Amino acid sequence: MRFSIKVLLSILLVAIVTLVIGIIFIKNNSPLDAAYFASTYDKDVILVGVGNKGRFADIMVEDVFVNNNSQPLSVKIQVSDSFTGFIVSSNFEGDEEKKYNFQDLNSVSIPANTGRQEHFDKLSNGTASEKDPIYAITIKHDESIQKIRINYRYLGFAYEKIIEIQ
Repeated sequence: MRFSIKVLLSILLVAIVTLVIGIIFIKNNSPLDAAYFASTYDKDVILVGVGNKGRFADIMVEDVFVNNNSQPLSVKIQVSDSFTGFIVSSNFEGDEEKKYNFQDLNSVSIPANTGRQEHFDKLSNGTASEKDPIYAITIKHDESIQKIRINYRYLGFAYEKIIEIQ
């Protein structure tokens, strides 16, 4: 069976249009699910709950900046479960803090289908387990944090998430 040039060009055109639409969709639908979660009283330590609403790949957080694009004093990611939860602390090495899993930001990727809504749904349904990871970024700075910028990658695309702290 031989295809004509018109048929082959039509198939190629449909494939290219589908690819372009897919890329635009992925680029315009930020998969990082992030929100201010908790802080110290003076807001020099902030906890941002994060998850991945994406269905296809992990998210890799690359950088976190605060206020006017300043580098924070320290940034860690907590990996936990619903039953353990998170801790808000400026000391990652204290006795109480050792009960929690603080890791370097670039050493953890956030798996697909770990959005905060998925987590809340499992809690509501009573199906959450210790095998379901939850994630939070802990940011420590030398002054009150008003704005957070998270730079990350998903499917090779660079994204930025801005969180304003009230």
